Amino acid sequence: PPADGSGGAGGDGAEIVLRHAGHRGSVQDLQWNPLSEWCLASVSEDAGTSLGGGTLQVWRPSDLGYRSDAEVISDIAALQDMLRA
Repeated sequence: PPADGSGGAGGDGAEIVLRHAGHRGSVQDLQWNPLSEWCLASVSEDAGTSLGGGTLQVWRPSDLGYRSDAEVISDIAALQDMLRA
């Protein structure tokens, strides 16, 4: 949320939360994307045979975990400005 305590764009204290559980079955393959840093794909056997097989998931973890605080804050402020325009 913004530093002013408003809770976000609407000011109502609501926030977006994502909980991704990942694969439900065993992972059969995992590959990093050689052209896109921090991007990978995984394949699993988590769908029933009547559905035709497993699932493919493409992952790109947030880069907020390894960038400096100043850089992240600057990017978030620029995004907020763009959304308000």
